[in-house]
Amino acid sequence: MREPGHPSQLRLQDWAQYGQALKANIEVAAARRTSLRVPVVVNVDLQTHRGLPEPTSGLSEQLLQEAIEATPLPGDGRSPLERLEPEGGLPS
Repeated sequence: MREPGHPSQLRLQDWAQYGQALKANIEVAAARRTSLRVPVVVNVDLQTHRGLPEPTSGLSEQLLQEAIEATPLPGDGRSPLERLEPEGGLPS
């Protein structure tokens, strides 16, 4: 087991948080569609890598695009190694 704070562990935590935020934003985008008469169910799966989906112009693509635009990237824009450094950075 990796120790807490290891870059790989931070990366997994980042993507788990991003997945949950993206899911919430997809649900918000779907709720804004007053003509939508079925529930939108989003599952976050961090174990399966599927690659990039084929581009479409359907509702699912629209919801995903809206959610991506509304969801900040994980890790506050810094890599896991940068976040492990002390506030002053590495000594020169």
